Amino acid sequence: MKLLRRISAIVLTICVLFNLVATTNNAIVAKADGKTVELYYLDGYGGRYGMSKYTVYVKVNSNAQHKEVYLHYYNQNGSKWEDKAGSYVTTLPDGSEIWEVTPGNAYGTLYAIKFVGDGQVYWDNNNGNDFTNQDVLGCANIKLRRIRTNESLNKITISLEAVVKNIAFQKVVGVRYTDDNWASYKNVELKYSDSIEGTNSERWTGTIEIDSSKKSSFHFCGYYTVNGDTYWDNNFGKNYNIDYTYQY
Repeated sequence: MKLLRRISAIVLTICVLFNLVATTNNAIVAKADGKTVELYYLDGYGGRYGMSKYTVYVKVNSNAQHKEVYLHYYNQNGSKWEDKAGSYVTTLPDGSEIWEVTPGNAYGTLYAIKFVGDGQVYWDNNNGNDFTNQDVLGCANIKLRRIRTNESLNKITISLEAVVKNIAFQKVVGVRYTDDNWASYKNVELKYSDSIEGTNSERWTGTIEIDSSKKSSFHFCGYYTVNGDTYWDNNFGKNYNIDYTYQY
């Protein structure tokens, strides 16, 4: 009987010590919460000699009074991980905020997102895999990519690419544009190009042609209709213009 009591006491002590260790560890480990902070989308383009430039847009859903957003990225130029602070962009209708971080030119793209709210740390690190430039879409459903423009005679041809999540097979992806400052507009549907390897995203491409004289009044945005819902990329209400381009 005494032996049984001793064994029970030892087991109880071990359980208490285990709980204390677990509680202590949980108190210092940063939280991983895909809802408090999430990749929204990646806006970037390639450059020469393997260089890339990109801006990461981050969605933050927090009531914290003091907020900080960082891109924790691997800079192959210096062969080390670095932190770059982000800046506030806008507040979405649901009350969440959009922040942006641009680390500058780098070789390759490998990063995670860190959010500090009132001293509490949250991460979105793509479930431990980190993000690459293949991960164009986070919680957004469409991203209208940078464009290429060619001007000849009196015409400008604008090449467009939209990346969308493959939510369903039947879908419509397009661009709405104006060349008269929205006195009127036209919709142009894009065509399926390919899937992005390792993701559930697809590329859709197309072109728009406008008169050179109207480029100052040219604005556009992207739309994606699937399962009866329409999602927009309108640059957070500002739309895009002819300056949103990269010459390859």
